[in-house]
Amino acid sequence: MVAAYSDLTKLKHAKAIAKEGGCFIVELGGFNDPNKAYLLYRQCEPRNVLVGKRASLAGLLALVKKATATAEA
Repeated sequence: MVAAYSDLTKLKHAKAIAKEGGCFIVELGGFNDPNKAYLLYRQCEPRNVLVGKRASLAGLLALVKKATATAEA
């Protein structure tokens, strides 16, 4: 049986992965806004770098996993 997660759980999971990888997520749009978007930034000095923008949580989670993946030596 496959577990079904709520959108809030997916967002919290994506934020946790991003934080571990040195990134953070910014949400654009209101609570019920149909045009809601998510921006992924990498924390850098002297300014943060935009990694990507996604409109869905599934797309955001895939982007976070791809951006924070580390290659095995």
